[in-house]
Amino acid sequence: MWKLVHLLLFAAHVVSGGLFDKDDAAEDEVCYGDLGCFSTAYPFLDPPYRGVSVLPESPEAIATTFHLNTRKNPSVAQILLNKDNTSLLSSYFDPTRETKIICHGFTENGDKQWVVDMAMALLNYGDYNVIRTNWNEGSLALYSKSVANTRVVGAEISLLIDRIKALYNINGQSIHLIGHSLGGHVMGYAGERQGDIGRITGLDPAGPYYEATDPRVRLDETDAQFVDVIHTNVNPIWTLGMGIYQPSGHLDFYVNGGDDQTGCDQSVTQDIISEGGFIDGGVQFVTCDHNRVNKLFTDSVGTRCHEAYYCEGEYVADFIEGACALTQRVAEMGFHADLYKPTDNSKNLVFYQKTIGEEPFCGFHYRFDIHFDDPWRAANGKGNLFVTLIGTSGNQERLQLTADMQEFRPGQDYRFMAVTGAPMGTLSGLYFEWEYDTAWYKPWEWDIFTKPDFYVHRIEVYSANDFTSYIMCGQKDPIKANRDVAAFFPVDKCD
Repeated sequence: MWKLVHLLLFAAHVVSGGLFDKDDAAEDEVCYGDLGCFSTAYPFLDPPYRGVSVLPESPEAIATTFHLNTRKNPSVAQILLNKDNTSLLSSYFDPTRETKIICHGFTENGDKQWVVDMAMALLNYGDYNVIRTNWNEGSLALYSKSVANTRVVGAEISLLIDRIKALYNINGQSIHLIGHSLGGHVMGYAGERQGDIGRITGLDPAGPYYEATDPRVRLDETDAQFVDVIHTNVNPIWTLGMGIYQPSGHLDFYVNGGDDQTGCDQSVTQDIISEGGFIDGGVQFVTCDHNRVNKLFTDSVGTRCHEAYYCEGEYVADFIEGACALTQRVAEMGFHADLYKPTDNSKNLVFYQKTIGEEPFCGFHYRFDIHFDDPWRAANGKGNLFVTLIGTSGNQERLQLTADMQEFRPGQDYRFMAVTGAPMGTLSGLYFEWEYDTAWYKPWEWDIFTKPDFYVHRIEVYSANDFTSYIMCGQKDPIKANRDVAAFFPVDKCD
């Protein structure tokens, strides 16, 4: 119950400027031995985006621990200490292997199921040293204090890396830091201290107290040789958006535009039923978009289907409906993003990906250009559009093209993006249908006297999988709404 209340109070707490201890207001710096000193001054106090700056708690209060899993001990972790060499030397840590360090975020811990699942996926894929960071005690404070604590946790991770480097005479190139939410910025602090970390992956890094701040305050592309960031919850904080909106890496992936993840649109009642309880259901309702990134990354380790497309504009206006949709500049979102590391000095390159609502979430992107004919009897109409693609693979999938009921005008062209969960192969045609919505709670949208017909006889389909275009042509007869039989459009040259 406490965790759900904590999350629900999160937005109000941040918007109000945060709460902090009166003792913090009187101090401006604290030092913790080998971890260094931490100040509340600029850039950590930088209104309006960071109007509150408090001192972090002590390392003892935060109680950061490190848990090593390898293929020799995938289930029972070994505890590593950053203060001496004994724990490393007596562990299964192998300096000839790459090292993956995972860090959780606000109110979580290193034994959360998503952390364990990610560690197991990494070990199943490669023979890595996987280190799970646990700073649970420091993440359960008020949000402003937890934000401050991330700086100490980043210093703790950096100290562990220092010990690994010194003991085994290796550099940071083989080290990959992976952090979710506040953990993304934790990894930024660790990387900034190191200067030679090979890669940092930010999993929807936290937005509140980090958005539009100085790069020293947040994860940015200078913190590692390659920084990739996945955004899944960039809505404003007053709508419970928890992730950072601004591009923060060399490659920035905005899944479904960075918010409103497919499959996260259930009501709180539906979530309570599906999760089997009030607490778990409430947490799922609040955090589904923000936490989806963890599943996306974990699934991407062993599933090579997370293609995303470069676009220099907005998700809807320029990717879904615009000219830059589905260009041939493609990168894989997730674990394999390092294969697309820029070879020049490029940074903040934005890639978009549209997903389906079930794991592994990735799909096959298609763009649809639909021309509405304008015969003398055509009229404006509102409805939802659907297509069913037909291809050589034998798979069929009914796709809703419209996000919501939309008005269509004769003589106009409309563009939509949709994703299939299975490959279609070479397309041979599609079925087109539309539904006229007369919902009782939308009387202003009723057409009392008639249901208008749509006139469509040409649809162009573009496949991002093989960059192939198809022209599909139907009859010039009217297409009526809410019919059991859909209009068939075979691949053909239109008259």
